[in-house]
Parts: sequence; structure tokens; C-alpha cells
Amino acid sequence: MNWLALIVGLVRLAQSLADWRARSEAADGAAAKVVADALNRSLDEVAAARNARQDMRADLDRGGPDRLRDDDGFRRRD
Repeated sequence: MNWLALIVGLVRLAQSLADWRARSEAADGAAAKVVADALNRSLDEVAAARNARQDMRADLDRGGPDRLRDDDGFRRRD
């Protein structure tokens, strides 16, 4: 009976280790997905900023700085 209890205990130990490993891998995969999503959002924001900068450069190239508004309210009153 002791041998049978020992074998059952070893099988349960192996099963619990396998379950722990599966949960650990699932958690690592979830963390990797969160990081990848954050990086993709950051890349989208960088692309939007780059497009805005290129649009501003194109506006400046078309008409020069005289086309830009000069009364934005944040200008120093000299």
C-alpha cells in the first residue's frame, strides 16, 4: 500500500507541476500581448505625429510662414 501511495503522490506532484507550468506560460503570453499592444499604440501615435509634422512642412513649403496665423493669443506682447 505504501508503494501505491508513493506512486499516486508522484503522479499528483507531476500533474501539479505541469499545471503550474501551463499557468506560467499563459501569464507570460498575456504579458507579452499587453506589451505588444502598448508598442503598437505607441507606433500609431508616432506615425500620427510624423504625419502632422509633414503636413506642417508641406504647408510652409507651399505658402511660406506668412500664411500661418499670427493672432493665436499666446504671442508675447512686445
